[in-house]
Amino acid sequence: MPQKTTIQLDMATLAEIDGGSVNVAFRKQALIAARDVIDRPKLKKRRKITTHTYFDPLVDSEGNVRGVSIEVELIPVKVPSYVTFPHQGKVTMNGFEFDPATADATDE
Repeated sequence: MPQKTTIQLDMATLAEIDGGSVNVAFRKQALIAARDVIDRPKLKKRRKITTHTYFDPLVDSEGNVRGVSIEVELIPVKVPSYVTFPHQGKVTMNGFEFDPATADATDE
């Protein structure tokens, strides 16, 4: 029977949890943030990826700690909401109308 190998948990080894899936998930979220930065370079707001790491004690029937359950939650990237430039329009009983050429600028 192969011997179990353990490693010290730190920021470098956190990526190895769950067979590396944490690292893969983080990289996917980072790509979303990178694309948003490239798509909207004039928007000077931060893009954010949040990671939560949970530690739950594993306790035996006598109340002794026998180990810990470690779980990582990667919150999807938070990018700023997309907001258009204001357009001039009018309101009628049938709804709203606008002229696409009335925007104050053409990109965000």
